Amino acid sequence: MVDTTVATSEGAPQSVRAEHDASTTLVWAKIWDISSPPPNNTMKGQMMPMFLSRRHRRVSIEVHRIMIGDPETRKTKSADQLREGVDYYEECVVRILSPIKKKKMALKKLVPNGETSTDEPTAAHDDSDDESVAESVFADDGIEDTPDYSGWKVKYRLPIDCLSIRKVHKKNVYVTVQHRAIKQNRDIIFHSEEEAQQFIEMIAVQKEAGERRASAKLQGAMKGLNVDKKEEITLLIEIVSGWDLPASDLTSSDPYVVCFMRGVEVHRTKHISKTLDPIWTIKTGALFLLKLTTEELFTSNGLVCEVMDFDKFGANDKLGLFTVPPKVLFEAKGERLEFDLKPSKGATHVSGGIAIRCRHATDYDIEFMNDYDSSKKKQKLTVHEMIKKAEQTKGGKGGLRSVVTVTSKTDRHGPNKGETVYLVRPGPDPARKEETTWMTEPQINEEVLKESQNWLDAGSGDLGRIYLEVLECEGLPNLDAGGFLGNKTDTFVTAVYEDTIVKTDVIDDCLSPRWLPWSNRAFVFHMMSSSSPLYLGVFDYDPGIGDDHDLIGRVAIDLTNMHKNTTFVLKYDIFPTAKLTDRVKQGSIKIRLRMEVDDERKMLLSALEPPPTIYVNCKSRKDWATVRYTCQGKVDTSLYSMKVINSYVEELLSYQHLVYYIQDAVLAVLLWKGHFECTILGHDIKLPLHSMNAFITLTTLVEHPRLVPCFFFASIGWLLIAVMGWRRRSPDPWSRCKPYREFAETLALGHSMAAPPSIEPYENAEEAAKFQQKMQQRIIDAEEAARIAYQKQQKEQEDEMAEIQGVGGDTDISTKQRSGIVSSIDVFKPFLFPIQQYLDLAVGYLRIVRNVLVWEEAYISFWVATGCFGLAVIFFFLPWVFLLQWTARIIVWVAFGPWMKFVDVFYVSKIKPSSEDEEAEKQRQAEILRRLKRKDKVKEARIQKEDATKLKAMKKIMFGKFVTRVPVVKQDRHQDFPLAESSATPYTPKEHSLAELAMKEAGYHRTRLPGQHLVGNMIPRMETASFTEAPTGAATKDPSLLSKNTPGANPSKDSDIAAYAKIGAVVGTAGLVTWFGVPVLSAAAEKLFGK
Repeated sequence: MVDTTVATSEGAPQSVRAEHDASTTLVWAKIWDISSPPPNNTMKGQMMPMFLSRRHRRVSIEVHRIMIGDPETRKTKSADQLREGVDYYEECVVRILSPIKKKKMALKKLVPNGETSTDEPTAAHDDSDDESVAESVFADDGIEDTPDYSGWKVKYRLPIDCLSIRKVHKKNVYVTVQHRAIKQNRDIIFHSEEEAQQFIEMIAVQKEAGERRASAKLQGAMKGLNVDKKEEITLLIEIVSGWDLPASDLTSSDPYVVCFMRGVEVHRTKHISKTLDPIWTIKTGALFLLKLTTEELFTSNGLVCEVMDFDKFGANDKLGLFTVPPKVLFEAKGERLEFDLKPSKGATHVSGGIAIRCRHATDYDIEFMNDYDSSKKKQKLTVHEMIKKAEQTKGGKGGLRSVVTVTSKTDRHGPNKGETVYLVRPGPDPARKEETTWMTEPQINEEVLKESQNWLDAGSGDLGRIYLEVLECEGLPNLDAGGFLGNKTDTFVTAVYEDTIVKTDVIDDCLSPRWLPWSNRAFVFHMMSSSSPLYLGVFDYDPGIGDDHDLIGRVAIDLTNMHKNTTFVLKYDIFPTAKLTDRVKQGSIKIRLRMEVDDERKMLLSALEPPPTIYVNCKSRKDWATVRYTCQGKVDTSLYSMKVINSYVEELLSYQHLVYYIQDAVLAVLLWKGHFECTILGHDIKLPLHSMNAFITLTTLVEHPRLVPCFFFASIGWLLIAVMGWRRRSPDPWSRCKPYREFAETLALGHSMAAPPSIEPYENAEEAAKFQQKMQQRIIDAEEAARIAYQKQQKEQEDEMAEIQGVGGDTDISTKQRSGIVSSIDVFKPFLFPIQQYLDLAVGYLRIVRNVLVWEEAYISFWVATGCFGLAVIFFFLPWVFLLQWTARIIVWVAFGPWMKFVDVFYVSKIKPSSEDEEAEKQRQAEILRRLKRKDKVKEARIQKEDATKLKAMKKIMFGKFVTRVPVVKQDRHQDFPLAESSATPYTPKEHSLAELAMKEAGYHRTRLPGQHLVGNMIPRMETASFTEAPTGAATKDPSLLSKNTPGANPSKDSDIAAYAKIGAVVGTAGLVTWFGVPVLSAAAEKLFGK
């Protein structure tokens, strides 16, 4: 026996205490020389011959003390003051040592695929005769404070609880090692019976202390946590990403992560090919659930994760590992946690790190993970079925059925005898089939305007709701072959609003389709942003597999200038694109629209936030093309095209038309032309407010130049107000925008005092047409005058050049090359395509500025104007001239005075030039500082890429793999305005009984389609709006909608002014009572009790 027992001065095996701030301390260790044949059986049933030569080994029983708690607190305590379970806990392990020699072939393992299954896997060891031993299960745990193993290395580390003695025969000890699914019978042969007996007694003593140590370890690990140790918990863990991982395959690796808990593999990600910066998503196994008790968690060493390099042929390489402590796992709330990789057993150095997230799994997390695991077999999530059910539409048939289907006839025996009746498509009203199967055109037009029966409630957001009903289309082209046989356009409409895609039923074989109240035509959208347009696309349905639905036309509806509680019946012309200069009308569409806003101030304040970036996903490529055409039009401006370049150039040149508007505005200001209508003494006059403002401003600036910054910002706000006033004076009611006053009232009072607008069909149509024609003619005349002037100037230059050439002649004496055949290949694409991209960027910014300037983005325009007025007020009181003057004085007097000579004499001249080593050191320090500055930026960019990659993968499995970006900020070349026959009327809600209103607010006759906007990390959730709109404890949300005789109808509701008046009256009354009542009561009490 080699007695290497670590002992104190008393000689008994006691602990050797290190400094108090040490994390691990060796208490004592006992080592014996032994002989050990290979294990004679395993769980696999492999039989090993017992006559093999006995191998020289050593066995060690060790007790280690692991320090816990705050190191600074432990420094204040002496060794005797340290308490088990509070400052430390102990662990007992058995180690088997083997002599250091040349490595042989790596051992096989018991676990599948040659992977490890331990808390801290290690590199392969020698001794190929130990094939049945899963050495990594009992591998060294990395404790640094160990006995002197000179000439020996640790082969296995066995927790004391894993070892049990089966029998003893003289100096042979037969033990069983069992850890989870791994079981081995092993013989240990000592040099004498006394040593064997000593080993057995020491194992028994340490096992008796095992329960106490486990309790102390649990107590220390759960320090500060008030939880039940028997409580079952479920953790949601995500392997987020890695960075700067070691390159195992020359320049890259194929990394994946294997996770272990208490020596058992609990999860394995898929490998990411050829990268050192992998990002794992739900598709590559980033997420998993870990279910265990609190005691099992805190008595473990934590979650051990080993990063491996996948090799198709040969063993997988180990790149490194890291451990997540139990307390970190338990207390994590989904935040991103970063861990540096540590070398696995046998490795010397690793680089890089891994980021994870962890939190206690919610019911939704568990349900989603179970649903996702089951969907791998059925290829469908629950949300897929929900979306499919909500998107079910009718109509759409093949061309042969269109030919044989009769869509119109003369009624010979019915109630419409002698009249032409039309087949109602996609089908009749289920409640009135006989009456609504065949109808006349007037009957259909009458039915179209009735209230819709079924609504699809879709989208996310809580700013408000948009009620859309698609009524009809007119004048559509026939895009189907065989029109003379009855095969015509099969029309349907796709609506895209923010994160929602909806479709109407298909109306077969009709160029002027009508959607009736019982068809799928009515939608409720929930609003996330005040700037988002509503996109509508009209398509010809194509049942073919490889063909897209043909786009007929599309329209982008601006909602920012529409008022709440108003029913709009809007008719728009539709065009294939809105991004190019030239476009051709393809028919028209009529819709009915209404907007509800619960909190107008919240809607206004939301415009201060950056517009959200919204993507929508589709399951099929055909649906993806439909959404893309709806949002962007037929022409893809991101592809190289000379047509797009020419359109951009024409659009940029069209901005010269602003000169004509500026000329009119300048003349109106200079000539004091009136524009502000008012009535004075019974006479209607127009006041020149802009001229008055300009005169006061300029005369003030002449006398007080310090007010230049103040008036600069005030002028920007004034310009926006002037443009708003110009739009408000337009004779076309659909070209007007909301006034600044409405936004100011909303900001101050919480709601606008303006009444809902009322616009009749064709209101001011003639005046609007004349005004538009006048402006167009003005532009045409100005352009013609400019063209004539340019031609005249060009003619003069040509005459001058001809006269000069007639005298001087051609001075070029070189031989001219004949023109060859022009190549059909576009050799200009490498030069023109970057120009197109720059033009696209410039045109996009100009469109945004234009929309803000002309109040197309009304909410943003209001905030820009208000901000400019605020800055004007600040600069009015800010003494910027004084600050600038004294700053300049200080700089000049300090930096340019004669005393700078003393700086040269006593400082600059004494600076010695740096040596090469000093200069190199300075550069090295500067490089370190640059790297530190870049570190945060690189980390931020990495996190953004992680979030985008994970969100894309999550949305793909939830909504489909085809992704389209939905524009939120208006960037179209042309703005779509309603036609003159559109109308607007104040919305008067229908009265309901209590039961009817409760059913309506609970979502009766509504189908819910969740939006695609996901919130949260790890497993993001859809923002779902509840059907039930009534607040808790109330029968309905809006009792004013109840009929008069219903209990609770017409509740009294004070205005803000009335409410403030009541509060003031109560406060005033209380003050008066206190002022007069208290002295009276005091005097009465004094007289009563004084007697």
